[in-house]
Amino acid sequence: MNDGRTRSGKATAEAMTPEQRKERAKAGAAKRAELAAMPKAKYEGKLKIGDLEIDVAVLENKQRVITLTDVFKALDRPVRGNARLINVPTFMDAKNLQPFICKDLRDVINKVQYINLNGKIQEGYDALIIPLVSDLYLKVRDDGKLLKSQEDTAKKAEILVRSLAKVGIIALVDEATGYEKEKAKNELAKILEAFVAKELQPWLKTFPDDFYKH
Repeated sequence: MNDGRTRSGKATAEAMTPEQRKERAKAGAAKRAELAAMPKAKYEGKLKIGDLEIDVAVLENKQRVITLTDVFKALDRPVRGNARLINVPTFMDAKNLQPFICKDLRDVINKVQYINLNGKIQEGYDALIIPLVSDLYLKVRDDGKLLKSQEDTAKKAEILVRSLAKVGIIALVDEATGYEKEKAKNELAKILEAFVAKELQPWLKTFPDDFYKH
């Protein structure tokens, strides 16, 4: 199959004029340069929040990203094609949200293109977009400007903000005390999962205290 593509490419090149071949080579070089300049993922994994599994990555420039589709999933918003506004993601392009968008959020609304560990181009957003968009929906709700269709997203945002805040203070204490070097892998993810579960449904104690001690 590769031989067929090679022959087809050769035939196409032979049918071109010298100017066309030059332009083709220039376009190919530009594409290779673009890929070379694109940040690459250094680490990848899945962040579990409640019943969701979100694909995340840390890039070689230390930026933390969440894949594009999983940002929609985390916010419980449908993936739509074109946004109503230029350079504004569809999960925050509603007219009633615009007056509440802060500078920090505007700084992270641009898509991030990077090369994943499989060598493929992946699109995502800076991970900070999750707490910032959550805060946006809560501000709009507090101001009484939330639409009926946005109520579920606001509820999800409240769960995310509370859970991430709890995990954040734990992470800061761990870093300040040096415990972060000892804790098991995925320990914070498990704590986050527990917090989200607690927010979603009242916790019922089913096992005796000795069970948890063990």
